[in-house]
Formats: sequence, C-alpha cells, structure tokens
Amino acid sequence: MTTAKVTGFDRTEIEATVTASLADKGQLNRVLLLPPDYTRMYSGAGMLTAIYYRTLTSRDVIVDVMPALGTHAPLGAQASARSPMLLVIEH
Repeated sequence: MTTAKVTGFDRTEIEATVTASLADKGQLNRVLLLPPDYTRMYSGAGMLTAIYYRTLTSRDVIVDVMPALGTHAPLGAQASARSPMLLVIEH
C-alpha cells in the first residue's frame, strides 16, 4: 500500500512538511513523540512518527516515543512484538 493510498499525500510532501515544521524551533535537545496506538494505524500517524523520529535523530536530538494507550486495553505480547518501536518500556 502506498503512502498516498493511506494518507492522500506523497511521502516526499510529508517529509518536506515535517522539515518545514521544525524550521523555526531552534536547537532541540529532547523530544517526546506521542502517536496513537495501532488501532489508528490507518491515520498515517505511524509513518509521520517515523519521519519525525528519523529527521530529529539525524539532528542529534534525543527522541522518545510513547504511544497514547490511555483509552484502550494494554497491548498483548503479539501486538507488542509487531510494534514498529525499537524499545517498549512496560509501565
């Protein structure tokens, strides 16, 4: 499935928009990204989170990702294993 089919936008356009959104933020040291959980996967938020993550870490920004899980049951082991995050911290 292409990005355009999911979000209606081309990935290149999204990357340019992410870069533009950071242009006037100055030097960032640490950022917390709060994407929705996998039940909203068709929103394109996962791709947007990945683009922000890659863009920010390439600028030596420390980035943490905390999926917004507040209104849903916790992810089971199988769902956690499918998560695109590098590290899942139980809390």
